[in-house]
Amino acid sequence: MPALYIQQGWNGILKRLLQEIIFDHIFECPSGAQKKLYKWVLGETKTGTHCPDCESRAGKGKTIAEWKAMGKPSCKCKCRLEPQ
Repeated sequence: MPALYIQQGWNGILKRLLQEIIFDHIFECPSGAQKKLYKWVLGETKTGTHCPDCESRAGKGKTIAEWKAMGKPSCKCKCRLEPQ
């Protein structure tokens, strides 16, 4: 069995895959969303602390295109974008 499966287990792999799908779906620009601002909202973490990517984005409002240009954060938290 590959080390990745032993380390994360199937639940961890499926959870990460689902996060990737959700993140990609958020960045599909529906009509009219190009100018709308979305705020970065901190979500739950297992440790209670956030990665530097999420901490620097917290509370900021940007368009979908601007968020997409920044790329995905380096962590596996439950942070999200919400319309402002």
